[in-house]
Amino acid sequence: MAANDTCLYHMYQKLDPLMRPVEIKACRMRCYGHTLNLIARAFLFGKDADSFELESDINSMRGLIEQDLDHWRTKGPIDTLRNIVKFIRSSPQRSEQFKRIAREQD
Repeated sequence: MAANDTCLYHMYQKLDPLMRPVEIKACRMRCYGHTLNLIARAFLFGKDADSFELESDINSMRGLIEQDLDHWRTKGPIDTLRNIVKFIRSSPQRSEQFKRIAREQD
């Protein structure tokens, strides 16, 4: 049971001791950050996000950089942006250069 579920279970038990766990679960809300993450994952990866990410992780662990990039390129413009971010963040020098350029633009 997730922390949010546990919190809600105890809160609703105080408010209405007769409320059943299934009813409590129906009233469950997620935090905004978690909801936003779920939306972004669905938008980026479609219905099978876990499978897509697993394949990408396997390619990365095996050092199959080109295969991983090809895997991401199949997802369209959003994924091209992700490839750019990944490229920048994969090197401390590129990350630092990006931060320097961003600061200069402010």
